[in-house]
Amino acid sequence: MGEYQKDGLEWRLEQLSLRLQEWWEWRTSQVKIDLPDIDIPLFDWLTTELIEKIGGILFWLILILLLIGLGRALSIYVEGLKRLSFPSTMAMIKSDGKTSSSQWVERSQQYLKQHNYRDACVCLYQGMLQLLDERNLIPQHHSRTDGEYWRLVERFLHPLPYQTLLSTHQSLRFGNVEASLKTWQNCEEAYRQIETDFTSEQAYQQIKENIDIARSAG
Repeated sequence: MGEYQKDGLEWRLEQLSLRLQEWWEWRTSQVKIDLPDIDIPLFDWLTTELIEKIGGILFWLILILLLIGLGRALSIYVEGLKRLSFPSTMAMIKSDGKTSSSQWVERSQQYLKQHNYRDACVCLYQGMLQLLDERNLIPQHHSRTDGEYWRLVERFLHPLPYQTLLSTHQSLRFGNVEASLKTWQNCEEAYRQIETDFTSEQAYQQIKENIDIARSAG
């Protein structure tokens, strides 16, 4: 009966399970995990003196960035103040009827030396109006608009220089346009062309005739 039990199915399964367990234990005992030797740096080079130097560099770098940002903000603020003060500055440069055209040109040169191109251009514009008044072509009236001047100078032999100064004045006063050296150079060239027209007797007579026609038609 005992031998039968040893040859039975239950006994065989038990033996198989035991052998599998022994085989697994043997296999796992053969496995060795070799980890590589890793040297962890101790940062011996990171001394207190070096840390202080790095901290100093970072401090100055942050300070420079802050100053750059502050400079940009200040520039924007100053630009805003210029635009806010623009109308009052323009209002100050008005003809009083006593300033001659040559004096307006001198004022323009003074503003030019100060790099104030906007007011330098406005002075040339006022000089043009005064020049027209001095030559008895278009008398100055404070109520006369640039549009009225534009319609009158359209009859001139060479209207472009006048229109250049008129359009520049309009852009500076109402268009929030910043004048540059190039802007002033264009205005100065236009003013010189106007003076040339007045020194040319033929051109001057043509201008005067056209103005007389415009007045009689009006």
